Amino acid sequence: MIVQAIDGEAHVRTLAGRYGDFGVAVSQWRLSRHLLTESTATALSLTDAYVKLPAEFTDLRMLYRIAMTVPVTTATVERGFSKLTYVKNKLRSTMTQDRIE
Repeated sequence: MIVQAIDGEAHVRTLAGRYGDFGVAVSQWRLSRHLLTESTATALSLTDAYVKLPAEFTDLRMLYRIAMTVPVTTATVERGFSKLTYVKNKLRSTMTQDRIE
């Protein structure tokens, strides 16, 4: 639990540094962590945590919105490999002896 909390704080710091001046977002995250863990015993999804955040935590709510809209980057890589496999198979099947020489 402690490692996850430290890791979560590092993620909030990184996100705040990357997307603008969210100076109080880290302290809001620390407070919200205590508020959200008291109300639920299980881990919350990002959307559920955003809904349960107090409206006064404007910086943290903005970072949550940014985090929920940032696309997952691994899909692009997988799509690229899929297309590469298709092109590679197409070239192999159309290759004749003249083309190889």
